[in-house]
Amino acid sequence: MLAARWKHRNSKDLDVKVNDTEGCRAISRMADEPMLETALDREMQAVGAWTKQRAGRLQLVYVFGDERDADPPRIDLAELPPKLKREVIRTESEGMQFWSASNEEILAGKWKDRREDPPVRDVFDFAMAGLMDGHALQRALTTDGTADDLDKMIERLAARRRQLQDAAVRTIEGVPQEHEQVRRDPARFAARAIGMWALTEITIAQGEGTWVVETRCRAEPEGTERGRYEGLDAAAERAGELGGFTHEDITDIREEAERQGGSRRRCEGSGITQTTGPEMVVDARGTVLIRDFGEAPVRAATISAGVEVAIERGWESGERRQEVMKELTALQQQAIAHERTRMQ
Repeated sequence: MLAARWKHRNSKDLDVKVNDTEGCRAISRMADEPMLETALDREMQAVGAWTKQRAGRLQLVYVFGDERDADPPRIDLAELPPKLKREVIRTESEGMQFWSASNEEILAGKWKDRREDPPVRDVFDFAMAGLMDGHALQRALTTDGTADDLDKMIERLAARRRQLQDAAVRTIEGVPQEHEQVRRDPARFAARAIGMWALTEITIAQGEGTWVVETRCRAEPEGTERGRYEGLDAAAERAGELGGFTHEDITDIREEAERQGGSRRRCEGSGITQTTGPEMVVDARGTVLIRDFGEAPVRAATISAGVEVAIERGWESGERRQEVMKELTALQQQAIAHERTRMQ
């Protein structure tokens, strides 16, 4: 569905989620009644499935295409509860209209279920989500885990960066030319997307007859309104859902908002995301610490040497050499002033 909406890559899989909201037990029931599953097998074989895999009681996978294909098309049927309240949206693709999983529901599934070892297509999808639908990525990141999980995810992306680069070149197809840079380094762009869209702050403010919930992140430091609620209870509950707060935190938020007409809470994001892009830090002596995503830090003894490393790595152009020298020299002066103040 992401591929259908964003046109960012080819996809050969079709995931069908059966929500057991009415106790139908569509997939697990077949495990108990083999005749039902055999009937479904026949229907799938009639339209080209050549093998089936049952993954426990709640999942069936039918494989299509050529048996010699290393990555054949699949239809994956799973009996699973939704990850988010806004699980489906109306979709139009290839002349058809139908209900399908929302972007945030899809991304939430990838985040909750596969973040420990995401396949390269998921990493590429995270990277593209930062460009195509950052709000959906933000909602997905709030469904599960803590700031530590964001750090760990980015650490894993950094550790697997070269492996993911090779895998993306070999397996991700149909990428438009304007997104080729993302395909060549999906780990970096995914880490950057997560760092930019992870929540940094949530505010509840009293409006005209409503309570307004607003969120902030590095991608939108000015804030984005997420919803208006008639009651404070609903607003506080929603802020808690977005920020992953505990029940006690939500109670505190509500009481504070009731007393002061509003409440603000920091949502600490990943600390590592600060270095998902090139970064140079200068101390009072003029020593430059150079950090880049997934690379060992490099120290340059002088500002001029640091600038040359930045140009060599392609972070800066040779034309900006003097300008970068001035910027780093100004940072050194700030470091000197800070050191003097500290010594006093």
